[in-house]
Amino acid sequence: MRRVPLPIVFLLCIAVVGTIWWHGTRDYDFLKPPSPTEIEFARQRAAGELAQPSDLFAVETLAEETIAEIPPPEPPPAPPPPTPVIEIGDLSAEPELDAWTDEVDKPAASFVNLASKLEADTQFAWALLAWERVIDHSKPSGEELEAALNGIRRIRATQAPWNDDPKAATELIMNVDAPGDRLKLSMKAANEAADAVEKASSGLLMLSSTVRKGRATAASPKLKVTLTSKEASEPPSVETPSPEDAEDIKKEILRSVFKLVASKLALRDDLQPISLPQSGEEPADSLECRITRLAWMKFAESSASP
Repeated sequence: MRRVPLPIVFLLCIAVVGTIWWHGTRDYDFLKPPSPTEIEFARQRAAGELAQPSDLFAVETLAEETIAEIPPPEPPPAPPPPTPVIEIGDLSAEPELDAWTDEVDKPAASFVNLASKLEADTQFAWALLAWERVIDHSKPSGEELEAALNGIRRIRATQAPWNDDPKAATELIMNVDAPGDRLKLSMKAANEAADAVEKASSGLLMLSSTVRKGRATAASPKLKVTLTSKEASEPPSVETPSPEDAEDIKKEILRSVFKLVASKLALRDDLQPISLPQSGEEPADSLECRITRLAWMKFAESSASP
């Protein structure tokens, strides 16, 4: 089979295109101007196409009722009010246990800020007093209470007892009624518990302990603890099951002392109620941190009076 020469192919293509163009345009007169009718028809056709634009560039819009349902944006929350500032005062003076107790209208956050600033400035004696005011003169949140307890733990370990004169301490008697088979263990535990209470009170109390045989109960041996002055005739008491180990007996005595002190201080209007110890908290720590030195002083004063 022979191929058609390229010149002939080009001529045939030109002939085909020319024939089609001539056949399609032979009846048109391109030099003749359009008639008014044709111009009007073209104008109407163009106006109709412009009135209905193509969907190619159309943008989807929300229906009017949909737009009306969109709620307006909420205004931003108002900033919290500033925490009132407690004036530090003259730090060159000797600290007093009742420092800042006149700031009864200040929230716990004010005392927290005060204590934090004093501790950062290494004014530890004053910072300890400010942390104690969080506990005994305000109503702290859980976080504020925890911050105050931690602050007291940090600083009290570095400070000397508030009262280092035994003659100036308030003398109280701690009576312990113990099961007959645990008298020796209870004596040892009571002596150690008395030392722990004196330490917790920062020297404001001096305790002498007595242990005697309690009422026999075969079903459940009991410990009965009282903490009072010599003049009191019927002091309040706390009764708990008696452990069989000296260390556990000491802890039960300290827990009983904490309840006795907290219940007596709860009757005062000038102090906030003592917060309850957490599960697993050492009772010696509860006595030292949850009961402030000012609270110990007020307890001593009220216990010494008949």
